[in-house]
Amino acid sequence: MNLHFLLKALFLLLLTGCQAQAEPKSPALIWTMDEGLVAPESAYYDAKSKAIYVSNMNSANPVNRSGSGYITKLSPDGKVLAPYWAEGLLTPKGLRAHGGYLWVAAVDEVVALQIGKSKTHRDGELVKRIPIPGAKCLNDLTVAEDGTIYVSDAFANRIYTIRNGRVSVLAEGDDLDSPNGLLLTDGKLVIVNSALAKPGKPAGKGNLFALDLVTRARTLISKQAIGQLDGVEMDGLGNYVVSDWASSALYRVTPDGKTTLLLQEAGNTADFSFSPDKKTLYVPFLESQVVRAYDYGKLLRLNP
Repeated sequence: MNLHFLLKALFLLLLTGCQAQAEPKSPALIWTMDEGLVAPESAYYDAKSKAIYVSNMNSANPVNRSGSGYITKLSPDGKVLAPYWAEGLLTPKGLRAHGGYLWVAAVDEVVALQIGKSKTHRDGELVKRIPIPGAKCLNDLTVAEDGTIYVSDAFANRIYTIRNGRVSVLAEGDDLDSPNGLLLTDGKLVIVNSALAKPGKPAGKGNLFALDLVTRARTLISKQAIGQLDGVEMDGLGNYVVSDWASSALYRVTPDGKTTLLLQEAGNTADFSFSPDKKTLYVPFLESQVVRAYDYGKLLRLNP
């Protein structure tokens, strides 16, 4: 790590109380990677490039505009392939791959980074910028097969759509309580709420619901509020898995809304992903500044 990033890493360690990097005790743990990560918000596995991309906010401020954010590239077994695969980003958060690009939510813009070399661009090069007028804190995104991008704004309580480069507001309103993680499934956009503290409103507990992309009907999935939710994925068994960064936990939510705790480790679980076979979870811990891989089958057996 160069001096620039080392100083920021030391600053974050002081800010979080110099938390001990104690190895978690979960028997489902496969590996831990803590090399050069500074406030990792998302760990996304891309099946085509067979790599894990980790967005490093490199700041305690989620809307920092210094441009010091970066992406680290890892192998599936947790080895560092490129510590600064892409640099110069605005506190990058949610990640998704589509069309040969890694799409990144970055404060008030969505950017596209080249995955692999092309005739005109190097691997990791910033290829496109899409400004989102009025955005306050873009957090997570997902991409449909046709290339339509959906991105959440946790501070503005909105979901934006980017289609053919054009930006529009898909949803907003009181039931969007600091929306964060997004997931497309069966013609619906699954959304988790972070329920962040706002002026005059203390932090609460968010829920999981689905927005029908045709009718715009909104259906509650979780029977009860869960926590300050961050990431959401499906486990291949019909269940949702969500992360609660405030309690540093992972939960399984069944289609009928039953919620079960899967994992709780110190360090603030953020935006995670599955391996393609759904056997492994890659989980970033924002304050502990690590990424850990877990055996999902073991987590289920430990928490039936």
